[in-house]
Amino acid sequence: MLMGSLRIDRPMKRSKVIVAPLIITTAALVLGGCSRSYQTRRCVDASGQLMSDSYCERTGYVPTSGYVGYPHWIYGGSSYMNGGHSYYRGYSSTPSSGADIVDGGGHSVSRGGFGSSGSSSSGS
Repeated sequence: MLMGSLRIDRPMKRSKVIVAPLIITTAALVLGGCSRSYQTRRCVDASGQLMSDSYCERTGYVPTSGYVGYPHWIYGGSSYMNGGHSYYRGYSSTPSSGADIVDGGGHSVSRGGFGSSGSSSSGS
């Protein structure tokens, strides 16, 4: 507003009409799944010893030496070394609901979601 040669600036009012939807939208994005949950899938034998993924990709395959029992997929867990070999413990035989599954190299195997399931197959 001009009064002679003196200008008086008034602070701008913030509109509650704009701020409220912005807060609601931001909260919905944060709570609604902007962040993804990842879980690593690994191939192990019955003792938890890490194996090549190729062993688990072959249906009904039983290695002839160096491993115990049938190879199978595990999800999560922690690794430890024993006798120069990597082993896993504290894992699950099924992935967490809604988690994106990645292989040991970090490559996507399947995408999670509500009530979804996924599978992977080798192109060989």
